[in-house]
Amino acid sequence: MSKVGLIVPTLNVGALWPAWLQALAGQTRKPDYLLLIDSSSDDATAELARAAGFEVKTIARQDFNHAVPANSASTIWPMPRFCCF
Repeated sequence: MSKVGLIVPTLNVGALWPAWLQALAGQTRKPDYLLLIDSSSDDATAELARAAGFEVKTIARQDFNHAVPANSASTIWPMPRFCCF
C-alpha cells in the first residue's frame, strides 16, 4: 500500500484541535506520517499536536508561505507517495 503523509499548517488553532483530531480519527485511511507546520502559535497548538503523534516544525510567522509545508515534507519524510495539505 502507498504511504500517505498529512501536513497541517497552523497558527493558534489549539481551541479547535480536539474536534479536528476527532474528524481525523474518523477517516478510513490513516496517514502514515503526520507533520504540523506551526507559524509560532501563541497557544498550545504545537504541544497538542505532539501529544497527538504529530512531528512539529515551528517557523516564524513572517516566514510562512504555501511552499513551506511541501518543502518541509521533502526534507523530513522518506517521501510518501501522497502528501495531503
